[in-house]
Amino acid sequence: MPNGGSIACVHCASATREGQCEIFGTEAGPFLVCRMFSLESQSNEEARRHRPLLDRLAPGIVYAIDNAYPATSSAGPLPAFKVVPVVGR
Repeated sequence: MPNGGSIACVHCASATREGQCEIFGTEAGPFLVCRMFSLESQSNEEARRHRPLLDRLAPGIVYAIDNAYPATSSAGPLPAFKVVPVVGR
């Protein structure tokens, strides 16, 4: 994978060909991931069983993952986007 072997938005079932997340509308890049990650035809629960990292991610936040992750603990996922509801105009 582009980010050194970690899961990434570009491999998620919710990523579009245009490079956007269908759930949050944020960029779906090779160095981004959120707790909603799952492969094609994989449930969210199944994805979490296979990738314990997903349970450590907070809901509504898309994280940046460094090339060094998971090789070094200091290169853990860092918040990149916070998804907030937009109310009114």
